[in-house]
Amino acid sequence: MRSNQTIAFRTKVVSVLVALIAIAMVALLGACGGSNTTTTETASGNGTTATTAPPTAEPVTWTMGHMGAADFVYQLVGEVLRDELDERTGGMVILQIKGAGALGDESGTLELYKSGDMQVGVHISGAVGALFPQFGFLSTPFLFDSEEHWAAVQQSDEGHAYWNGLLEENNAAFRVGAIACMGARNLYSKDPVATIDDLQGLKLRIVENPVASDIWKAIGSVPIALPFSEVYSALQTGMINAADNSPTGYTHFSHQEVAKNYLETEHEYSTAFMFVSKEAYDALSPELQEQVDAAFMVAQESWLGFREEQDAEIIANFDKWGVVVTQPSSQLIQDIKTRIQPVIDKTVEAQGMQGFMELVEAKRK
Repeated sequence: MRSNQTIAFRTKVVSVLVALIAIAMVALLGACGGSNTTTTETASGNGTTATTAPPTAEPVTWTMGHMGAADFVYQLVGEVLRDELDERTGGMVILQIKGAGALGDESGTLELYKSGDMQVGVHISGAVGALFPQFGFLSTPFLFDSEEHWAAVQQSDEGHAYWNGLLEENNAAFRVGAIACMGARNLYSKDPVATIDDLQGLKLRIVENPVASDIWKAIGSVPIALPFSEVYSALQTGMINAADNSPTGYTHFSHQEVAKNYLETEHEYSTAFMFVSKEAYDALSPELQEQVDAAFMVAQESWLGFREEQDAEIIANFDKWGVVVTQPSSQLIQDIKTRIQPVIDKTVEAQGMQGFMELVEAKRK
């Protein structure tokens, strides 16, 4: 018969061996690259996609801010993005949308990416130009020949890479998620505009943007930077006499009530950027980042359809609202181009936009 002492000794040895084996297994699993992740299958509009995330990861909630009303294209695109993020990430990225300027205007909300109070937002290029002047260059009249030309530049891989590279160089707190065209901007005014003389001294609302200011001063107008929400009252009081926007932008705050002359200059194909917080994006696993990128691309593709539908509906109501639509003469367009060319050349040189202009020219047909 074994002694109790012997049995106790062997029991202790076995316990130590079991503990050592357990420690070794934990270390081995920790060194295995695939052991820290779990893979789940989620259905998407494009088929079945795999989402890999750390098993201990918790869902994150992102806040999206924009200036549009509940039926505006910004909100509609935001809802597409929200649904795509939920589906593609298996509920790991939740998007809450706060529209109608609840978080501030398009310039002011750029600071919210840094504070962490906003992770996604929509911003017209001119508003971004107040922080990074190169974005303001997109307000240059007649930079693009058509919306197709615009898309060939801005929505190309090179276009996305250009703007993300610029943001990276400037240590921006956000990166590009999607790029969309908000349509051709046209001039609308209280009094008709037909010749270059009619633009002399015209008090014109612009987004706060040094490039746009220099451009319209060269034309002979008086640019006045105002938030979009203040344009209606400024037109009413005579603080400004004119502004510019696409049909959707023109009627968003009922500007057709106080400025009924709509001159179809199509001088700018307005670029809207949907940004995402760099900190929030970088905190995701590479697999989740891939799914987030895909969700932004779906939102970008849906944007055009929403905007075209709204523009068509608005234009159909111009007669009912008493809007007078006119076409600019070729002489007026040529006069504008002649006056702004020195400003364009100077801006390209000062802001190092040569690479972007090469892309613009390469995509021009």
